[in-house]
Amino acid sequence: MSKIVVGCSSNTDATLKILQKRLRQELRFSKMRERRHYESPSEKSRRRSAEASKRRRKTRFGRAPVISAI
Repeated sequence: MSKIVVGCSSNTDATLKILQKRLRQELRFSKMRERRHYESPSEKSRRRSAEASKRRRKTRFGRAPVISAI
């Protein structure tokens, strides 16, 4: 659970940004989006496999190749 202490003279926009950032870090927004509607088991497995392939693609092409020179 995220807690943010708000002072009397604090900026509400900045406080809201901090709260949203913390919720994003805790993956709350994605969980809320997932639970908004019922997801059948086949849709769930399709989504999970798509997420896994996306992660694999990021790690494969996202990093520069390591070249060791001796």
